[in-house]
Amino acid sequence: MTEPTESFFGCLLESRRTDEQNEIHQRLCDAMPRFRLVGDDDPERKQARLWDFTRRANGGKHFLTFRQVTGSCVGNGGGQAVWYLSAVEVFRLGDPEQVLLPFYLLPYGRSRYYGGLSGRGEGSFGSAFAEAIRKDGILPANTSGLPQPNEDDGVTWGRNAEMAWSDGARIAEEWLTQSRRYPVRSTAQVRTLDEARAAVRNYYPITIASSWG
Repeated sequence: MTEPTESFFGCLLESRRTDEQNEIHQRLCDAMPRFRLVGDDDPERKQARLWDFTRRANGGKHFLTFRQVTGSCVGNGGGQAVWYLSAVEVFRLGDPEQVLLPFYLLPYGRSRYYGGLSGRGEGSFGSAFAEAIRKDGILPANTSGLPQPNEDDGVTWGRNAEMAWSDGARIAEEWLTQSRRYPVRSTAQVRTLDEARAAVRNYYPITIASSWG
């Protein structure tokens, strides 16, 4: 029997980051507000299903998951959370916007840029992705001129697109000018299981970028 090997899907844990990248991560975490609820909370709520809203946005069907083919899990998970967030905003909060598939490769690449990861490559970290969606926003996948995904066992843009957009410094200004019109204005770091439970109970999508779980 062979020993199990470590799987690497793209989250750059502390041990894989340089000292400079760890300093960036800590600075971004320190600047991010701690998760807290604003408004009424119902701690006795037994069910809070985000898919109740995504199915309303998608003709009664669940959203497809993203399928990554490089180490883009941070963008993958973050993009899925943004997609769910848009459905919650439209169908629970009544925001006058549309629920559209997000092109997560743009903030994924920008997260690598903000995280001190230069050039094409694999991997990022969650604090840098949060910085990217606040500063640079996100584009609908159907924006004219963007590479288009296919539904090959999940929504995927393929290896070539993932690698091309992983170089956040080389993303053209024309795309950033457009994406900055659609920022995610508030992000928070969840630090405990109780906070995670409260977030989901109150319909806040969350994503995890770590080796935990």
